[in-house]
Amino acid sequence: METQDVSSTPSLPDGIPLLRLALEDAKRCASDPDKFQLDMARWFIIKEGKCHVCVAGALLAQTLKLESVDWDDFRLRHPGLERKLHWINDVRVFSNWVFPDVDIDEEKIRTGDLAEWEGFVSQLENESS
Repeated sequence: METQDVSSTPSLPDGIPLLRLALEDAKRCASDPDKFQLDMARWFIIKEGKCHVCVAGALLAQTLKLESVDWDDFRLRHPGLERKLHWINDVRVFSNWVFPDVDIDEEKIRTGDLAEWEGFVSQLENESS
């Protein structure tokens, strides 16, 4: 696959709406197992004929419609977007530090089971309203 050019930095929401968007994009990836593999160890990489994406990487594949990314170029041209992707990842990784009752099992996500992530995002939405 060719690396696509993202000539301008796309606009994405911040905060909880960004988490919701990432969740919905991860669901879309999970619903297409011939093309995507949810993999929390990979941001967005083609491996064994599938696009391996984490929850943040799902935004690149679904909302931004990218097929591949040149990370060095991407970081230079879109630092604000890169920060948002890292923020999504950090929320996922450190969620149980802030919410001890939250345990997002990466193996469940790998199989397309996003119920724990859905519950976590819903909890954040409820607490912020």
